[in-house]
Amino acid sequence: MRNIKITVCHAAILFAACTLGYSQSVAAIQQDLASKYVLTQPTAALDDIVTPGSVLTLKKGRIVMAPVSSTNVCQNTYKDGKLTQNFLCKGLTRPFPGPSLPAGMATRTFVPGEKLWLTKIDVRDDAVILGLFTDAIKDATGADVRYKADLKFAFPKGVQLTADQVEGLIAEVFSVQAADPAGAPTQQAAPPVAPPPAGPVQPPPPIIPPPPPPPADPIVVSLGQSPDPVTSEVGQPDHINKVGAKQVYVYKDMKVTFLNGKVTDIQ
Repeated sequence: MRNIKITVCHAAILFAACTLGYSQSVAAIQQDLASKYVLTQPTAALDDIVTPGSVLTLKKGRIVMAPVSSTNVCQNTYKDGKLTQNFLCKGLTRPFPGPSLPAGMATRTFVPGEKLWLTKIDVRDDAVILGLFTDAIKDATGADVRYKADLKFAFPKGVQLTADQVEGLIAEVFSVQAADPAGAPTQQAAPPVAPPPAGPVQPPPPIIPPPPPPPADPIVVSLGQSPDPVTSEVGQPDHINKVGAKQVYVYKDMKVTFLNGKVTDIQ
């Protein structure tokens, strides 16, 4: 009977030690991320930024975000190299406000190259969750709207990641621009001006123009598609013309005609 009590006691001590070690690991990751990313502080009304922080540039996938005026919390999840969304994001994703969705309430899909503010870092046992916030963006009605969302980086099941591994996971989705405490680009001191050389002045070498930018990836829109995949690929239209059951999405260099919710013509 005494041996059993000792075994149980030892097991309890071992469990407590493991739990303490794991908590310290989570705290260490939280501290490491907090030392490398500066959080943005928005106003209480979420209509402006009090203190700018790190800027995250999306590198891959798509992130769906809801207007800050909405009570909906859109959560995106990055797992196994893919970005997915919860039903709250998908349920409000519309290319334009509909009868049951007031203007300014539709979610917006952000694509690679777009920039987001970081407002939260929450490290948990199985994931790290980042809070995201945007500058004011004009919606389909011309109103200025800021958007918010959470992005959950799910850890592999049963695997305890290190701080470096968590940073690598975030780097798969974002490139990070460090925050400037002054809120403006850092200015470097001008180098001292060298005295003019003796003798005749030589003309400066000719300026070589930079090479042309690489061609953009082709935009793929197919007949029969619904509005959601079209706006995910091309983005929100400049404006929408409606004639009965027909809707024409007008872009700068393209027009897409929908009839009964399906693409019937591309110009």
